[in-house]
Amino acid sequence: DLRWVLVEAAGRIMPEVSAPMGRYTVERLRESGIEVFLDTRVTTMEHGHVVLDRHDESGHPTEFDTDTIVWTAGVKPNPMLDHTDLPRDDKGRVICSARLQVQDSPEIFSAGDCASVPDLSKDDPAARTSPSAQHAVRQATVLADNVLAQLRDEPTTPYKHAYAGSVASLGLYKGVAEIYGVRLKGAP
Repeated sequence: DLRWVLVEAAGRIMPEVSAPMGRYTVERLRESGIEVFLDTRVTTMEHGHVVLDRHDESGHPTEFDTDTIVWTAGVKPNPMLDHTDLPRDDKGRVICSARLQVQDSPEIFSAGDCASVPDLSKDDPAARTSPSAQHAVRQATVLADNVLAQLRDEPTTPYKHAYAGSVASLGLYKGVAEIYGVRLKGAP
């Protein structure tokens, strides 16, 4: 009696895990009868009628009626940053040093979803920490310690934390996990 449809604007789901694990997840969802549309956006969603920007074989847009819609969106910096002159990256996050100090303004600190912080756990010098709770909670502690250190004329500490990983249950013996670089799927 239920129809489940997952619509994703990106070309994959679960970007926090590797591409093969994301593909595995889509395969398990489809095996469970869930319709998955990747590289697809919602054009309209009015009065329980959904229209997608994907077209069927005859050129008609994919559309369906629904009683329930669950909408989730990616993490986006707070729009209040638009009213500041703080330096921002291409995602709109405040550019910070590893010590969580705003670029060219060491007296200003930032952390969490609004901060673009170098990821010192990676070899890539351009890598930035993801806007996730794992980083935000840990950055908050370093930020507080660094503010106190600066007020006391003591050295500040760089933020460094290796991403622990992600776990998703997809039903009995069908989950996926990447924990500290170890990939697991199904019943390991």
